[in-house]
Amino acid sequence: MKFEFKNPKAKQSPLYYIISRNRKGHKIRLKYPAGFTIDIKHWNLTKQRVREVKGIPYGSYNDKLKLIEDTAELIFKNNDYFELTPEVVRQKLDAVLNRRNGRKLKGKETDLFKFALELHKNEELRVGEEGAKHLKNSIERLKDFDPHLDWQNINYKLYVDFVNWMNKQTWSKNYCGKQIKNLRKIIGEGFKSDKIDTPVHLTFKTMSEKVYNIYLNEDELTKLYKMKLPKAYERVRDLFLVGCWTGMRVGNFLNIEHRDIDLKKNTISAMVLKGGGKLVLPIHWMLREIIEKYNGLPESVSEQRLNRFIKEICKAAKFNDIVMTEKTISGRKKKIYKEKWEMVTSHTCRRSCITNLHLRGVPLSTIKLISRHETEAQCKEYIKEFLHDEVPQEVMELDFWNNKAVGTKSG
Repeated sequence: MKFEFKNPKAKQSPLYYIISRNRKGHKIRLKYPAGFTIDIKHWNLTKQRVREVKGIPYGSYNDKLKLIEDTAELIFKNNDYFELTPEVVRQKLDAVLNRRNGRKLKGKETDLFKFALELHKNEELRVGEEGAKHLKNSIERLKDFDPHLDWQNINYKLYVDFVNWMNKQTWSKNYCGKQIKNLRKIIGEGFKSDKIDTPVHLTFKTMSEKVYNIYLNEDELTKLYKMKLPKAYERVRDLFLVGCWTGMRVGNFLNIEHRDIDLKKNTISAMVLKGGGKLVLPIHWMLREIIEKYNGLPESVSEQRLNRFIKEICKAAKFNDIVMTEKTISGRKKKIYKEKWEMVTSHTCRRSCITNLHLRGVPLSTIKLISRHETEAQCKEYIKEFLHDEVPQEVMELDFWNNKAVGTKSG
């Protein structure tokens, strides 16, 4: 018995547990789903386990794999082999793992998770799929932590256990903080709806830290624009540049329609994801050329596809300066070294626009009108990142660095 991928040649694939037994001609062949999909590069074939990779819940995944293995072994150990069939084995696995036909049983969700999913639906209607994705992700993480979590389990011990569990997944401090923030949101709404009697969520402390994020300067953006690329990559590059010259959130600039563009007035519009309202911006010269090339904007792509392709494009552009960052992972500070292209994502667009506006001398109060941050302090967070990595010109020009000291006078 072993685990195998459904599509071993794909980048990502569902994982299956392959049961193959034959005793005196009585054959049992069963392909049982592990219940999740992973990148094939994250799989350790020898150990038959998910590798310890930051950013994925490998601990939870491996616990599921062990449970499937142990359950299968007990089924064959505690039953007459010749009375077992593939379907009987499947039914017994489903019963222990709370699944039907290889999937988690619907209708078995606790009231807390039903409430959380309804909250997500309402959030999705309010801010769109992109704006609500973090809440949906947190609901899945809570299910990984405890699929039976319900309102009677809500107490401070839950918070402590959840934080300890997340630290074992080697997630960053900021990612863990987002999960706590959304847990507080769910429980807070539950308190308002009389699901619990006390606002215990207020004692759940969120955690966060400042991390260094890169931006692309105007010379780098121009270099990207001038690159000759295959059509699929060219389309992604041009969409990326739309974000860099508007400063819009990714959910906005990937969903701009032809009717949102007014070339006569030289403006482009979007409905703001957070806070609502309409955003109208002037069209940058590079953006105008992109619009004229496509007679609008290129066909949109998913955020995942954009992130994957833009890294490859930036690698080809030789954005390979070494960037040192520091993150708290599992409660410990760690230095991380990456080439610049590896750190480029859809969020780089917004940072690049805001930082380049700042470098042009645009006042923060004006930048805030473009970025639509609620406060100047929030807007400033996007600007100051670059200051850690660039030496001011007046410091570079000090003759302290190049002139040898003649000597010092003795007293």
